[in-house]
Amino acid sequence: MEEREVFEFDVIVVGAGPSGCVAAWTASREGAKVLILEKKQEIGSPVRCAEGVPVSVLEELGISRTEKYLTHELREGKVYSPDGSMLIVKKNSIRL
Repeated sequence: MEEREVFEFDVIVVGAGPSGCVAAWTASREGAKVLILEKKQEIGSPVRCAEGVPVSVLEELGISRTEKYLTHELREGKVYSPDGSMLIVKKNSIRL
């Protein structure tokens, strides 16, 4: 029988999107051995789903506030929920 190497992890995160990466990063900062499983070979392909992360969240995570991480500045917009309610986002209230 072929001998296989065994790996042990404290935390296994399924999905390398924004939430999965933050969960893995937070656990590893606390000393956990972490494995992230992602179905795609390239993270964020074909759709980048972190385009709606406010600058304040990036800063809270220790990610620098440089333009290379900021793809769009939201000046005004309307966000609709499934129940039909609407949130109006005005200039300078959020930066993506």
